[in-house]
Amino acid sequence: MGNSDFILKQHVESGLFLKAKSWVVYNGYRASGSSILPTPRPDRVRFGYLGRITPIKGIDLLLAAFNRLNEPDTQLLIAGEGNERYLHKLKKLVSSTKVQYLGYVKPEDLFNQINVLVVPSLWNEPLARVVYEAYGHGIPVITSDRGGLPEIVEEGRTGFVFDPEKPLALVSKMKKFIEDKSLPGRMRKDCLRKAQDFLPEKIVENYIEVFQAAVNKHLN
Repeated sequence: MGNSDFILKQHVESGLFLKAKSWVVYNGYRASGSSILPTPRPDRVRFGYLGRITPIKGIDLLLAAFNRLNEPDTQLLIAGEGNERYLHKLKKLVSSTKVQYLGYVKPEDLFNQINVLVVPSLWNEPLARVVYEAYGHGIPVITSDRGGLPEIVEEGRTGFVFDPEKPLALVSKMKKFIEDKSLPGRMRKDCLRKAQDFLPEKIVENYIEVFQAAVNKHLN
């Protein structure tokens, strides 16, 4: 059992649990109803990043893509903590008032300020919680195609997936939201729907199904 298809495949390719039945059970998350606010100004695109400030998270890539956009009314909010030396390097990479470093903030505090979350990870994320946290607040997501990320994104409905090895791939996905500023609002319903897959009660049901199947197999 794994929390993503990616994790299950990694186990099998390593020669583990070859005779076991495979199950995917996601991790759970529920957004507080009081923290789900309307999508920010539809006439402005605010991209956001939430997570550790470290090279494997692809923040350099995100900053380079944002810099290429060269859009006057577009902002990037970066939330999270990390190595101060690396953070200083990032601030020098793109020196613009359109990029704000917020430090540590509660997820809902960021989601209530942005239209789109970007998860540009360069490593194979097993199942990035931040993606379905964003869904729980009605926020679409742009993710890299690493690890379990692409399997929880419905392309064109809850977000977009890009290949970080292609220099302009992230730029083109971000441009979709700039060229059609109503897109985040239209995707909101599908994001909130997708968030239902990760509700704690849904996850409990999935675990019960796994345990019941194991019991039935043992009894038979």
